[in-house]
Amino acid sequence: MRAIPYPFKIVLACCALIITGLGIPVNCAGLFYASVSDALDVSIGALSVYITIQYAVAGAFLPLAGKLLQSRGARPVLTVAVIMDSAAFGLLCLAKSIWAFYAAGVFLGVGSAFLIYLAIPVLITNWFARKTGLAMGISFSAAGVASALASPLITWSIAQFGWRPAYGACGLVMAAISLPFTLFIVRSTPAELGLKPYGAGASAAASDLKAGLLLKSALRTPSFYCIFLFAGLIGITSAFLFHLPACMGEYGFTQMQAASILSAAVIGITCGKLGIGWLNDLLGVKWAAPIGVGLGLCGMVLLISHLAFLPSLAGGLCYGIGFACTVLEPPPLVKRIFGMADYGVIYACIMTFSALGCAFGATLIGAVRDMAQGYGAALTLLIVLQTVALAAFAAAIITGIPVQRRWHAASPQTLSEE
Repeated sequence: MRAIPYPFKIVLACCALIITGLGIPVNCAGLFYASVSDALDVSIGALSVYITIQYAVAGAFLPLAGKLLQSRGARPVLTVAVIMDSAAFGLLCLAKSIWAFYAAGVFLGVGSAFLIYLAIPVLITNWFARKTGLAMGISFSAAGVASALASPLITWSIAQFGWRPAYGACGLVMAAISLPFTLFIVRSTPAELGLKPYGAGASAAASDLKAGLLLKSALRTPSFYCIFLFAGLIGITSAFLFHLPACMGEYGFTQMQAASILSAAVIGITCGKLGIGWLNDLLGVKWAAPIGVGLGLCGMVLLISHLAFLPSLAGGLCYGIGFACTVLEPPPLVKRIFGMADYGVIYACIMTFSALGCAFGATLIGAVRDMAQGYGAALTLLIVLQTVALAAFAAAIITGIPVQRRWHAASPQTLSEE
């Protein structure tokens, strides 16, 4: 039997890592809320704060995480991240009060900085010179597929054995899925094994693959702050997913119809990760991002228009495709404008705003909804933010042209810090 090419093993590793970081502990977290709320006598709202803590810590930790991943290497760093996430989630089986969940949120946040935000973009960008978008889309979509499969199993486990054994089992499964890959498969770059990135060609020089700007130089460009704004704003709009069923209920749809619109959004997220990733390869991020984010904007316009069920279903689907851009578009945009010299560190700094947007976006949307006594104002705000995000993206592409010329002219030598 023909051996699997090593870059494809890296894709499998990335699938495992996103399942451990996102698919089980975040996407399936809500399955535990009712049981834990009853057992510890706390409100579900107070309990869910630990997810906000997780994303806030991840956002604050991202710049340091990017430096650690670059300086220490993917293998040891990601192994520690997997152990930290698995232990923090699994040991919730011992929780006696809500403070244990808040403490777990801190550790989950540190692990999430690597497993949710950094592992896939850095590994896939390092290991693939071609088909990067598709490989990234496949990797990110694994979280949704895994959570869809795991949800009924976790629900059954909670019903049969209780929430404490279910937490412990999830922690063990998370570790078992990813540790074999981080210990035996994951390497930061193909050069560590004497290989070249997929599609790089035999003549690709290592210096060419490492050309680009260093962080200090990138921080002096307007492109950095345009991408920072773009990533953050689409991160905020992604938090509307948590409010979608309530919003549709407020607009007069039945509970089943609201759930169907949410399902359409989830399908849009999964298909969008594959489709927009494929468009990144076919057209480049210059065109793929406006298409994806533009579809998300159209989806929110359909949702706010109070139309019939089918148009709202289409709105949910389009919104989900735009949601997928949150993780898919910043990585190729950073690579296009700043190159690979300091890719991991630059990308980590830019995604800080995105992570914080995810952490506090749901709270912001809820606050606007409460002040305006309806979701119309919140959706209007999100439409404005999505429009500003598209403008920031266009500004990043335009201001990035001279930035690209600088480091391309310096290739194969990386442009040093001035």
